[in-house]
Amino acid sequence: MVIKAKFASICPVCSKGIEVGSNVEWSKGQKATHAGCSKPQKKATKSSTPSLRVDIMEKGFHITGYNITPVMNGNITGFIQKTLINDEAKSFLLEKGYELVKIDSVRFEWCNVDRIKSDAEAGKIKAKRDSKGLIHVYN
Repeated sequence: MVIKAKFASICPVCSKGIEVGSNVEWSKGQKATHAGCSKPQKKATKSSTPSLRVDIMEKGFHITGYNITPVMNGNITGFIQKTLINDEAKSFLLEKGYELVKIDSVRFEWCNVDRIKSDAEAGKIKAKRDSKGLIHVYN
C-alpha cells in the first residue's frame, strides 16, 4: 500500500534517502521503499565505493557505513532530521573537520582532525599521515 512516509529512512531497494511526507510503498513487517522504486542495474566490482551514511539529529550526528566503525558526535537522541548518503555525507563530514582515519592498522573511522592533533600533542595517541594523505592512529 502507498502511504506518506512518517519518518526519514533509507530505501532498501535503491539505497537513497526517503524524506518525511514522500510517497512510499509499505507493508506490515516490511521496510518502506520509494513508491514505484526499482533497483538500478549495477555491476558489482571489488573497487566499488563503500556506502557511507550520516544521520543528523537536532544536537548531533551518527556516522555509519560499510567497513567503518560507527561514530556518534554530540547528543544523538531524538528523531533523525536528515539522512545523508555517500558523497553528500562525505562533504558534510569534511566540512565538520572529519577525515577517514585508520585506527591501529585494523579499522577505519571518521575522526575529527583537530581532536587527533590535540590528543597526539598531549601524548595520548600516536598519529601520522602517510604518503597518500591517510591518517594512521595508534593507541
